[in-house]
Amino acid sequence: MQLRLAKLAYRHVRPSDDVRHEGTYTPDTRDNAENARDNLLGAVLDLSGSEGWSTKMAMINDPLFARFSDRGRILAEQKAAEEVDAATLSESEFKTLDTYGEAPPNTLDAMYQLLRDRLDDIDDALLQDTSPREQWALIEDERVMRRAIARELNAMNNNLYTVDQEAATADEKETDIRLRSTSSPQQATIELKIGEKDRSAADFRSALKDQLLTKYMAAEHAKVGCLMITVVRIEPGGTRTLMRR
Repeated sequence: MQLRLAKLAYRHVRPSDDVRHEGTYTPDTRDNAENARDNLLGAVLDLSGSEGWSTKMAMINDPLFARFSDRGRILAEQKAAEEVDAATLSESEFKTLDTYGEAPPNTLDAMYQLLRDRLDDIDDALLQDTSPREQWALIEDERVMRRAIARELNAMNNNLYTVDQEAATADEKETDIRLRSTSSPQQATIELKIGEKDRSAADFRSALKDQLLTKYMAAEHAKVGCLMITVVRIEPGGTRTLMRR
């Protein structure tokens, strides 16, 4: 609603037509209209949470607000950072933060960052001399690959989350891997596909849209997810190693 009102205001009270005053002046109807437009813009920027962030991104990407997009993005990121900083930790969560340098995710943004961090950790692990990349490259069954990745994620949990495999969604559909925060309802879903199974780009688009977005991420606290595709690379000498996409 706030974004719709702001767009209407920007269409009818265009910034390019704003009056520039010098010295003292008496506000008129145009000045009042400009103030109302700016107040509506401020109401959008004050929105919080994941829906607030989505609304602000929609505004920033709208050509109508092109002149304001860079400034709007900065303000939106500042607001998101303030929300994260304002999150309070329980005594047990603080102990987890003190021990591991991380706290259990209590917000959507924190869950998103945790998922990104863990995927980066898996990439780093695959580059180590002791990594399981050669063994993983031999896996052709998605169920076996899912268990291998779930074990790796579980070993990295730091008491921040638990790992479920094939957890059922509200409509009885099964996800591949789901990370559940230990301190909030926040969840992250990983949909896993093995790239060498003669799948087309359309198959992967369907997995991303129809399975991950439409089904697995439909619940209020399950708005974080990714499609993981494993790809085997043949090294010099014929060695098979695994990469993810």
